[in-house]
Amino acid sequence: MIGAAFAAEPTSEGSEPSGESTKPTDRERARARERNETPARSRLMTFGRSRTLGNGRVEYLSVGTPAAMDRAAEYIESLGATVLRRQDLGSLGLSMVAVDLNERISASALQRRLLGAGISVALDRNSIFAPSGGSRSYAADLVGAPVNRTCALPGNVRIGLIDGPVDTAAPGLSKINIVSRTVLDDTDTAADPGHATGLVSLIAGQPGARDDEGLAVGAQIYSAVAFAQGNKAEGNGMRLDHFARGLDWLLGDNVDIVNMSLSGPDNRVLSTLMATASARGATLIAATGNQGRGQVAYPAADPHVIAVTAIDARLRLYRAANRGDEVDFAAPGVDLLVSDSGGRSYRSGTSYAAAIASAIIAHEVGKGVRGKTAIVDALKRDARDLGAAGHDSDFGWGLLQLPGC
Repeated sequence: MIGAAFAAEPTSEGSEPSGESTKPTDRERARARERNETPARSRLMTFGRSRTLGNGRVEYLSVGTPAAMDRAAEYIESLGATVLRRQDLGSLGLSMVAVDLNERISASALQRRLLGAGISVALDRNSIFAPSGGSRSYAADLVGAPVNRTCALPGNVRIGLIDGPVDTAAPGLSKINIVSRTVLDDTDTAADPGHATGLVSLIAGQPGARDDEGLAVGAQIYSAVAFAQGNKAEGNGMRLDHFARGLDWLLGDNVDIVNMSLSGPDNRVLSTLMATASARGATLIAATGNQGRGQVAYPAADPHVIAVTAIDARLRLYRAANRGDEVDFAAPGVDLLVSDSGGRSYRSGTSYAAAIASAIIAHEVGKGVRGKTAIVDALKRDARDLGAAGHDSDFGWGLLQLPGC
């Protein structure tokens, strides 16, 4: 074996989700009693749809006391958003307004501005509720993607993957501009295409009758095929020299973003590769790893890399996700419906969260934001804080939000 080897993030996959229990814990019940709420399992919720205005934008609602809403309505309009209508909820002692953000400010930023101005109101999407069950396509809603329209990239963005082969015949992938090159030896056999195919569908998948589109539709994808089926001595995985070849090819084609949904040990060669790629302008994104440890795997733990962990539809950390101070952000990564060679399947893992993060970061890169520090600062402004206030070792700076949509 030449150099270190990296593994694709292990996934929980198949025709059905992992079946993790949704029964509320005693701690959740106690917190709910303190807030006079119903435990989470009893709440009626859906993550898939929201009311859409005629202009294609999502309608938001804000609710608070009548006095607070008087101030909120005036403040909201001062920021360029539009108050569409107002209704008093007399029995509740509340007032409610419908809002069109006019693409002038994100919902999370508006909520923070309201709180900063001392205006205590709630703001969220005008969600459409349905009976429990059915589709688990929650990821787009959690990150603030618009409903029934594509959130176009603000510029041309090239996203590179160092992974396995991509099945371009899989659902939603046939119209994506994918440039692929194998960096394996002639004697190697490429790994199964399922992993990389799922990643690409989350990044740039085209919408269809049954498909949810990716979050960076229109991005050009560069796929370096570096995962191989291993022999008895090496096992399946990616050799570091193959990784280096793939990274070199991607930088030669001037990719803007390198998605690394893989994990392995610390390595001086790897550190040099990451530092060099970063210095040459590439934005590096990696999965924190699925070993369930209190230590982030490499390359995500490298200081030049944006490290992404996975959460589920209820904003809980993926049970197998690695934790550590190096975690930068969280993204949906549990029971995601993705494309694969057999059609579509449910997959879980920090690999898939990293792919969603790559798509979201493509919107910042398309606006001209470059360099890890600048990109992290931009993403922090809209991220939804989870766990302990501020940065923490589980969720980093919080749940990523799609900017400008």
